[in-house]
Amino acid sequence: MPKLLVICPTFPPVNTPDHHRVRISIPWFIKWGWEVTVLAVEPVYTEAPIDAVLEQFGEFCRTIRVKALPASATRKVGLGNLGYRAWWQLKKAGTELIKQHNFDLIYFSTTVFPTMTLGRIWKKKFDIPFILDMQDPWRNDFYLNKPKHDQPPKYKIAHFLDSRLEKWTVPYADGIIAVSWAYPDKLNHRYNTNIPSAVIPFASSKADFDIVEKLKIKNPIFQRKNGRIHVVYTGAVTPGMPIPLELMFKAFMSIINSTNLDIHLYFVGSSYAPEATSIAIPIAQKVGIEKYVTEMPARVGFFEAIKVMLDADFIILPGSMDAGYTASKIYPYILSEKSIIALTHEKSSVSTILKGCNTGPVITFNNKEQLLAKQNELESAIKTLIRNKEFKANTNWDFYKEYSDETMASRQIDFFNQIIKLQ
Repeated sequence: MPKLLVICPTFPPVNTPDHHRVRISIPWFIKWGWEVTVLAVEPVYTEAPIDAVLEQFGEFCRTIRVKALPASATRKVGLGNLGYRAWWQLKKAGTELIKQHNFDLIYFSTTVFPTMTLGRIWKKKFDIPFILDMQDPWRNDFYLNKPKHDQPPKYKIAHFLDSRLEKWTVPYADGIIAVSWAYPDKLNHRYNTNIPSAVIPFASSKADFDIVEKLKIKNPIFQRKNGRIHVVYTGAVTPGMPIPLELMFKAFMSIINSTNLDIHLYFVGSSYAPEATSIAIPIAQKVGIEKYVTEMPARVGFFEAIKVMLDADFIILPGSMDAGYTASKIYPYILSEKSIIALTHEKSSVSTILKGCNTGPVITFNNKEQLLAKQNELESAIKTLIRNKEFKANTNWDFYKEYSDETMASRQIDFFNQIIKLQ
Protein backbone atom coordinates (compact mmCIF):
# COMPACT_ATOMS: atom_id res chain seq x y z
CA MET A 1 0.00 0.00 0.00
CA PRO A 2 1.67 3.28 -1.10
CA LYS A 3 1.84 5.98 1.57
CA LEU A 4 1.15 9.64 0.80
CA LEU A 5 1.83 12.66 3.01
CA VAL A 6 -0.28 15.65 1.99
CA ILE A 7 0.77 19.13 3.17
CA CYS A 8 -2.33 21.32 3.20
CA PRO A 9 -2.26 23.89 6.04
CA THR A 10 -5.84 25.02 5.38
CA PHE A 11 -7.44 21.57 5.32
CA PRO A 12 -11.19 21.43 6.15
CA PRO A 13 -13.15 22.55 8.00
CA VAL A 14 -11.33 25.78 7.09
CA ASN A 15 -13.13 27.47 4.19
CA THR A 16 -10.48 28.36 1.61
CA PRO A 17 -10.35 27.44 -2.08
CA ASP A 18 -6.90 25.82 -1.98
CA HIS A 19 -7.95 22.71 -0.06
CA HIS A 20 -10.75 21.55 -2.33
CA ARG A 21 -8.54 19.53 -4.66
CA VAL A 22 -7.38 17.24 -1.88
CA ARG A 23 -10.72 17.29 -0.03
CA ILE A 24 -12.42 15.89 -3.09
CA SER A 25 -9.56 13.61 -4.19
CA ILE A 26 -8.54 11.90 -0.94
CA PRO A 27 -11.63 9.63 -0.72
CA TRP A 28 -10.73 8.35 -4.18
CA PHE A 29 -7.08 7.90 -3.19
CA ILE A 30 -8.15 5.79 -0.21
CA LYS A 31 -10.64 3.81 -2.30
CA TRP A 32 -7.82 2.93 -4.71
CA GLY A 33 -5.56 1.63 -1.96
CA TRP A 34 -3.44 4.59 -0.86
CA GLU A 35 -2.73 5.35 2.78
CA VAL A 36 -3.13 9.10 3.22
CA THR A 37 -1.96 11.39 6.01
CA VAL A 38 -2.65 15.13 5.96
CA LEU A 39 -0.52 17.67 7.81
CA ALA A 40 -2.47 20.85 8.50
CA VAL A 41 -2.71 23.82 10.87
CA GLU A 42 -5.27 24.12 13.65
CA PRO A 43 -8.16 26.14 12.15
CA VAL A 44 -8.02 28.82 14.86
CA TYR A 45 -4.60 29.94 13.56
CA THR A 46 -5.52 30.21 9.86
CA GLU A 47 -7.41 33.55 9.73
CA ALA A 48 -10.02 31.82 7.58
CA PRO A 49 -13.62 31.06 8.50
CA ILE A 50 -14.78 27.62 9.54
CA ASP A 51 -17.29 25.98 7.22
CA ALA A 52 -20.01 24.68 9.53
CA VAL A 53 -21.10 22.01 7.06
CA LEU A 54 -17.58 20.68 6.49
CA GLU A 55 -17.14 20.66 10.28
CA GLN A 56 -20.08 18.26 10.59
CA PHE A 57 -18.37 15.60 8.51
CA GLY A 58 -15.23 15.44 10.62
CA GLU A 59 -11.91 14.14 9.30
CA PHE A 60 -11.99 11.39 6.69
CA CYS A 61 -8.30 10.41 6.84
CA ARG A 62 -5.44 10.61 9.35
CA THR A 63 -5.05 14.35 9.95
CA ILE A 64 -2.31 15.86 12.09
CA ARG A 65 -2.74 19.51 13.03
CA VAL A 66 -0.17 21.91 14.44
CA LYS A 67 -0.31 25.28 16.10
CA ALA A 68 1.10 28.49 14.63
CA LEU A 69 2.23 31.85 15.87
CA PRO A 70 -0.92 33.96 16.29
CA ALA A 71 -1.42 36.48 13.52
CA SER A 72 -2.55 39.08 16.06
CA ALA A 73 1.01 39.11 17.39
CA THR A 74 3.03 38.63 14.20
CA ARG A 75 1.17 41.29 12.21
CA LYS A 76 2.61 43.87 14.57
CA VAL A 77 5.97 43.20 12.92
CA GLY A 78 4.49 42.92 9.43
CA LEU A 79 4.24 39.12 9.28
CA GLY A 80 0.87 37.53 8.54
CA ASN A 81 1.47 34.69 6.08
CA LEU A 82 0.42 31.36 7.59
CA GLY A 83 3.35 29.64 5.91
CA TYR A 84 5.83 31.62 7.98
CA ARG A 85 3.77 31.51 11.18
CA ALA A 86 3.47 27.70 11.11
CA TRP A 87 6.73 26.77 9.33
CA TRP A 88 8.66 25.46 12.34
CA GLN A 89 5.67 23.59 13.71
CA LEU A 90 4.98 21.94 10.33
CA LYS A 91 8.64 21.05 9.94
CA LYS A 92 8.80 19.40 13.36
CA ALA A 93 5.53 17.48 12.97
CA GLY A 94 6.32 16.45 9.39
CA THR A 95 9.75 15.16 10.37
CA GLU A 96 8.21 12.97 13.09
CA LEU A 97 5.53 11.68 10.73
CA ILE A 98 8.08 10.73 8.08
CA LYS A 99 10.17 8.85 10.66
CA GLN A 100 7.08 6.94 11.81
CA HIS A 101 5.40 6.11 8.51
CA ASN A 102 8.08 5.89 5.81
CA PHE A 103 6.07 7.75 3.16
CA ASP A 104 6.56 7.06 -0.54
CA LEU A 105 5.67 10.59 -1.63
CA ILE A 106 5.03 14.08 -0.23
CA TYR A 107 2.36 16.19 -1.95
CA PHE A 108 2.14 19.95 -1.29
CA SER A 109 -1.35 21.05 -2.33
CA THR A 110 -1.76 24.59 -1.03
CA THR A 111 -1.31 28.26 -1.83
CA VAL A 112 0.49 28.70 1.52
CA PHE A 113 3.69 28.69 -0.53
CA PRO A 114 6.42 29.08 2.14
CA THR A 115 5.56 25.59 3.40
CA MET A 116 6.75 24.17 0.07
CA THR A 117 10.35 24.84 1.10
CA LEU A 118 9.99 21.87 3.46
CA GLY A 119 9.94 19.58 0.44
CA ARG A 120 13.60 20.25 -0.30
CA ILE A 121 14.54 19.82 3.36
CA TRP A 122 12.73 16.50 3.76
CA LYS A 123 13.99 15.22 0.42
CA LYS A 124 17.60 15.83 1.46
CA LYS A 125 17.09 14.31 4.92
CA PHE A 126 14.90 11.31 4.04
CA ASP A 127 15.31 10.88 0.26
CA ILE A 128 11.55 11.16 -0.34
CA PRO A 129 10.29 12.70 -3.61
CA PHE A 130 7.93 15.66 -3.42
CA ILE A 131 5.35 17.16 -5.76
CA LEU A 132 4.25 20.80 -5.81
CA ASP A 133 0.64 21.61 -6.72
CA MET A 134 0.91 25.10 -8.22
CA GLN A 135 -2.66 26.32 -7.96
CA ASP A 136 -1.51 29.94 -8.40
CA PRO A 137 1.86 31.52 -9.18
CA TRP A 138 4.16 31.47 -6.14
CA ARG A 139 6.22 34.41 -7.40
CA ASN A 140 3.60 36.82 -8.64
CA ASP A 141 5.07 39.25 -11.19
CA PHE A 142 1.72 40.80 -12.15
CA TYR A 143 2.27 44.03 -10.20
CA LEU A 144 6.03 44.21 -10.71
CA ASN A 145 5.96 47.07 -13.23
CA LYS A 146 2.82 48.73 -11.91
CA PRO A 147 2.95 52.11 -10.15
CA LYS A 148 3.42 51.83 -6.40
CA HIS A 149 -0.12 53.04 -5.69
CA ASP A 150 -1.51 50.14 -7.76
CA GLN A 151 0.51 47.51 -5.89
CA PRO A 152 -0.83 45.60 -2.86
CA PRO A 153 0.62 46.58 0.53
CA LYS A 154 4.17 45.26 1.10
CA TYR A 155 4.26 43.91 -2.45
CA LYS A 156 7.99 44.48 -2.97
CA ILE A 157 8.89 42.68 0.26
CA ALA A 158 6.56 39.78 -0.54
CA HIS A 159 7.92 39.55 -4.09
CA PHE A 160 11.50 39.50 -2.81
CA LEU A 161 10.79 36.67 -0.37
CA ASP A 162 8.67 34.70 -2.81
CA SER A 163 11.36 34.97 -5.49
CA ARG A 164 14.11 33.69 -3.20
CA LEU A 165 12.07 30.85 -1.72
CA GLU A 166 10.69 29.72 -5.07
CA LYS A 167 14.20 29.66 -6.55
CA TRP A 168 15.45 27.71 -3.53
CA THR A 169 12.67 25.10 -3.75
CA VAL A 170 11.27 24.52 -7.22
CA PRO A 171 14.41 23.16 -8.97
CA TYR A 172 14.53 20.32 -6.43
CA ALA A 173 10.90 19.25 -6.89
CA ASP A 174 10.31 15.84 -8.44
CA GLY A 175 7.04 16.82 -10.05
CA ILE A 176 4.68 19.74 -10.60
CA ILE A 177 0.91 19.55 -10.82
CA ALA A 178 -0.75 22.73 -12.05
CA VAL A 179 -4.15 24.02 -13.04
CA SER A 180 -2.69 25.73 -16.11
CA TRP A 181 0.01 24.87 -18.63
CA ALA A 182 1.52 28.30 -18.03
CA TYR A 183 2.82 27.49 -14.54
CA PRO A 184 5.11 24.48 -15.15
CA ASP A 185 6.26 25.90 -18.48
CA LYS A 186 7.26 29.16 -16.86
CA LEU A 187 8.98 27.50 -13.91
CA ASN A 188 10.98 25.06 -16.05
CA HIS A 189 12.05 27.93 -18.29
CA ARG A 190 12.88 30.21 -15.37
CA TYR A 191 15.15 27.66 -13.67
CA ASN A 192 16.37 25.80 -16.77
CA THR A 193 14.90 22.54 -15.45
CA ASN A 194 12.89 19.73 -16.94
CA ILE A 195 10.69 18.77 -13.99
CA PRO A 196 7.91 16.32 -14.96
CA SER A 197 4.54 18.03 -14.85
CA ALA A 198 0.85 17.33 -15.22
CA VAL A 199 -1.87 19.88 -15.91
CA ILE A 200 -4.82 18.76 -13.82
CA PRO A 201 -7.72 21.21 -13.39
CA PHE A 202 -9.66 21.41 -10.17
CA ALA A 203 -12.79 19.31 -9.95
CA SER A 204 -16.10 19.64 -8.20
CA SER A 205 -18.29 16.93 -6.72
CA LYS A 206 -21.96 16.37 -7.40
CA ALA A 207 -22.14 15.04 -3.83
CA ASP A 208 -21.64 18.61 -2.56
CA PHE A 209 -24.80 19.71 -4.39
CA ASP A 210 -26.69 16.78 -2.88
CA ILE A 211 -25.56 17.95 0.57
CA VAL A 212 -26.96 21.44 -0.09
CA GLU A 213 -30.35 19.97 -0.96
CA LYS A 214 -30.34 17.42 1.88
CA LEU A 215 -29.39 19.93 4.59
CA LYS A 216 -31.57 22.70 3.11
CA ILE A 217 -28.70 25.20 3.16
CA LYS A 218 -29.87 28.82 3.23
CA ASN A 219 -28.84 31.52 0.78
CA PRO A 220 -27.09 34.21 2.88
CA ILE A 221 -27.02 36.82 0.09
CA PHE A 222 -30.48 37.21 -1.38
CA GLN A 223 -34.02 35.88 -1.49
CA ARG A 224 -35.53 35.43 -4.89
CA LYS A 225 -37.84 38.25 -5.94
CA ASN A 226 -40.58 37.78 -8.52
CA GLY A 227 -39.80 39.52 -11.77
CA ARG A 228 -36.13 40.03 -10.92
CA ILE A 229 -33.35 38.39 -12.90
CA HIS A 230 -30.69 37.25 -10.44
CA VAL A 231 -27.19 37.16 -11.92
CA VAL A 232 -24.42 35.64 -9.83
CA TYR A 233 -20.63 35.54 -9.71
CA THR A 234 -18.98 33.59 -6.89
CA GLY A 235 -15.25 33.64 -6.26
CA ALA A 236 -12.40 36.11 -6.20
CA VAL A 237 -12.11 39.04 -8.57
CA THR A 238 -8.52 38.36 -9.62
CA PRO A 239 -5.88 40.96 -10.64
CA GLY A 240 -6.42 40.32 -14.36
CA MET A 241 -10.19 40.63 -14.17
CA PRO A 242 -11.11 44.35 -13.73
CA ILE A 243 -11.02 45.24 -17.45
CA PRO A 244 -13.27 42.34 -18.57
CA LEU A 245 -15.54 43.00 -15.59
CA GLU A 246 -15.86 46.67 -16.50
CA LEU A 247 -16.90 45.72 -20.04
CA MET A 248 -19.42 43.24 -18.64
CA PHE A 249 -20.86 45.96 -16.40
CA LYS A 250 -21.16 48.27 -19.42
CA ALA A 251 -23.09 45.59 -21.31
CA PHE A 252 -25.53 45.08 -18.42
CA MET A 253 -25.91 48.84 -17.92
CA SER A 254 -26.79 49.27 -21.58
CA ILE A 255 -29.40 46.51 -21.35
CA ILE A 256 -30.91 47.95 -18.17
CA ASN A 257 -31.11 51.44 -19.71
CA SER A 258 -32.76 50.17 -22.90
CA THR A 259 -35.29 47.80 -21.31
CA ASN A 260 -37.62 47.58 -18.34
CA LEU A 261 -35.83 44.50 -17.01
CA ASP A 262 -35.18 44.22 -13.29
CA ILE A 263 -31.62 42.81 -13.32
CA HIS A 264 -29.44 42.54 -10.24
CA LEU A 265 -25.88 41.24 -10.04
CA TYR A 266 -24.47 39.53 -6.95
CA PHE A 267 -20.74 39.09 -6.25
CA VAL A 268 -19.90 36.66 -3.47
CA GLY A 269 -16.46 36.03 -1.93
CA SER A 270 -14.76 38.48 -4.27
CA SER A 271 -11.70 39.17 -2.08
CA TYR A 272 -8.88 36.92 -0.85
CA ALA A 273 -7.87 39.40 1.85
CA PRO A 274 -8.51 38.52 5.54
CA GLU A 275 -10.14 41.94 5.96
CA ALA A 276 -12.12 41.79 2.74
CA THR A 277 -12.94 45.03 0.96
CA SER A 278 -15.13 45.57 -2.07
CA ILE A 279 -13.51 45.00 -5.44
CA ALA A 280 -16.49 44.82 -7.79
CA ILE A 281 -18.35 47.85 -6.41
CA PRO A 282 -15.63 50.43 -7.30
CA ILE A 283 -15.64 49.09 -10.87
CA ALA A 284 -19.45 49.22 -10.90
CA GLN A 285 -19.32 52.85 -9.68
CA LYS A 286 -17.00 53.72 -12.55
CA VAL A 287 -19.66 52.44 -14.97
CA GLY A 288 -22.61 53.84 -12.98
CA ILE A 289 -24.26 50.46 -12.37
CA GLU A 290 -23.62 50.19 -8.61
CA LYS A 291 -27.36 50.55 -7.88
CA TYR A 292 -27.84 47.14 -9.47
CA VAL A 293 -24.88 45.39 -7.86
CA THR A 294 -24.57 43.71 -4.45
CA GLU A 295 -21.16 42.58 -3.29
CA MET A 296 -20.20 40.35 -0.38
CA PRO A 297 -16.39 40.47 -0.58
CA ALA A 298 -15.84 38.14 2.39
CA ARG A 299 -16.11 34.42 1.82
CA VAL A 300 -19.34 32.67 2.68
CA GLY A 301 -19.47 28.97 3.46
CA PHE A 302 -18.61 26.67 0.56
CA PHE A 303 -22.07 25.10 0.59
CA GLU A 304 -23.76 28.48 0.96
CA ALA A 305 -21.94 29.56 -2.19
CA ILE A 306 -23.39 26.53 -3.98
CA LYS A 307 -26.86 27.54 -2.78
CA VAL A 308 -26.31 31.05 -4.19
CA MET A 309 -25.51 29.49 -7.58
CA LEU A 310 -28.59 27.28 -7.44
CA ASP A 311 -30.78 30.31 -6.69
CA ALA A 312 -29.35 32.32 -9.59
CA ASP A 313 -31.11 32.68 -12.94
CA PHE A 314 -27.73 32.56 -14.64
CA ILE A 315 -24.05 32.92 -13.84
CA ILE A 316 -21.43 35.28 -15.25
CA LEU A 317 -17.70 34.71 -15.60
CA PRO A 318 -15.68 37.83 -16.43
CA GLY A 319 -12.36 36.17 -17.20
CA SER A 320 -8.82 37.45 -16.96
CA MET A 321 -6.51 39.27 -19.33
CA ASP A 322 -4.02 36.50 -18.48
CA ALA A 323 -4.02 33.70 -21.08
CA GLY A 324 -2.88 31.24 -18.41
CA TYR A 325 -5.89 31.97 -16.20
CA THR A 326 -7.90 28.98 -15.09
CA ALA A 327 -10.83 29.01 -12.70
CA SER A 328 -11.74 26.23 -10.30
CA LYS A 329 -15.10 27.91 -9.89
CA ILE A 330 -16.23 26.77 -13.35
CA TYR A 331 -16.75 23.16 -12.18
CA PRO A 332 -19.36 23.95 -9.52
CA TYR A 333 -20.79 26.44 -12.04
CA ILE A 334 -21.23 23.58 -14.51
CA LEU A 335 -22.70 21.23 -11.89
CA SER A 336 -25.24 23.92 -10.93
CA GLU A 337 -26.71 23.40 -14.43
CA LYS A 338 -27.19 27.14 -14.81
CA SER A 339 -26.40 28.92 -18.06
CA ILE A 340 -23.06 30.72 -17.93
CA ILE A 341 -22.17 33.94 -19.77
CA ALA A 342 -18.37 33.92 -20.06
CA LEU A 343 -15.97 36.59 -21.30
CA THR A 344 -12.56 34.92 -21.40
CA HIS A 345 -9.15 34.92 -23.07
CA GLU A 346 -9.27 32.63 -26.10
CA LYS A 347 -6.20 30.69 -24.90
CA SER A 348 -7.53 30.13 -21.39
CA SER A 349 -8.58 26.60 -20.48
CA VAL A 350 -11.82 28.15 -19.25
CA SER A 351 -12.87 28.84 -22.85
CA THR A 352 -12.19 25.28 -23.98
CA ILE A 353 -14.01 23.67 -21.07
CA LEU A 354 -17.11 25.86 -21.14
CA LYS A 355 -17.47 25.55 -24.91
CA GLY A 356 -17.05 21.78 -24.72
CA CYS A 357 -19.62 21.50 -21.94
CA ASN A 358 -22.05 23.74 -23.87
CA THR A 359 -22.92 25.82 -20.81
CA GLY A 360 -23.86 29.01 -22.62
CA PRO A 361 -22.29 31.87 -24.58
CA VAL A 362 -18.49 32.03 -24.42
CA ILE A 363 -17.12 35.27 -25.85
CA THR A 364 -13.34 35.29 -26.29
CA PHE A 365 -10.62 37.85 -26.86
CA ASN A 366 -6.88 37.78 -27.46
CA ASN A 367 -5.87 41.25 -26.25
CA LYS A 368 -7.29 44.43 -24.79
CA GLU A 369 -8.26 45.90 -28.16
CA GLN A 370 -10.23 42.79 -29.10
CA LEU A 371 -11.86 42.75 -25.68
CA LEU A 372 -13.07 46.35 -25.90
CA ALA A 373 -14.66 45.57 -29.26
CA LYS A 374 -16.80 42.79 -27.77
CA GLN A 375 -19.44 44.83 -25.92
CA ASN A 376 -22.12 44.57 -28.61
CA GLU A 377 -21.58 40.82 -28.95
CA LEU A 378 -21.78 40.44 -25.18
CA GLU A 379 -24.97 42.51 -24.96
CA SER A 380 -26.59 40.46 -27.70
CA ALA A 381 -25.73 37.19 -25.96
CA ILE A 382 -27.18 38.39 -22.65
CA LYS A 383 -30.35 39.71 -24.28
CA THR A 384 -30.90 36.46 -26.19
CA LEU A 385 -30.45 34.36 -23.08
CA ILE A 386 -32.92 36.50 -21.11
CA ARG A 387 -35.44 36.77 -23.94
CA ASN A 388 -35.53 33.01 -24.48
CA LYS A 389 -35.27 32.28 -20.72
CA GLU A 390 -32.42 29.87 -21.41
CA PHE A 391 -31.44 29.75 -17.75
CA LYS A 392 -30.87 25.98 -17.61
CA ALA A 393 -27.78 24.90 -19.50
CA ASN A 394 -28.01 22.10 -22.06
CA THR A 395 -24.83 20.59 -20.66
CA ASN A 396 -22.75 18.05 -22.57
CA TRP A 397 -22.15 15.63 -19.69
CA ASP A 398 -20.11 13.25 -21.84
CA PHE A 399 -17.57 16.04 -22.34
CA TYR A 400 -17.68 16.92 -18.64
CA LYS A 401 -16.67 13.38 -17.63
CA GLU A 402 -13.08 14.31 -18.45
CA TYR A 403 -13.26 16.91 -15.65
CA SER A 404 -15.18 14.93 -13.02
CA ASP A 405 -13.78 14.42 -9.53
CA GLU A 406 -13.08 10.75 -10.22
CA THR A 407 -11.19 11.53 -13.43
CA MET A 408 -9.11 14.28 -11.82
CA ALA A 409 -8.24 12.05 -8.85
CA SER A 410 -7.25 9.26 -11.23
CA ARG A 411 -4.93 11.61 -13.12
CA GLN A 412 -3.27 12.61 -9.85
CA ILE A 413 -2.70 8.96 -8.93
CA ASP A 414 -1.23 8.26 -12.37
CA PHE A 415 1.20 11.14 -11.88
CA PHE A 416 2.08 10.01 -8.35
CA ASN A 417 2.97 6.55 -9.67
CA GLN A 418 5.01 8.09 -12.47
CA ILE A 419 7.09 10.13 -10.02
CA ILE A 420 7.60 7.21 -7.60
CA LYS A 421 8.83 4.97 -10.44
CA LEU A 422 11.40 7.59 -11.46
CA GLN A 423 13.13 7.34 -8.07
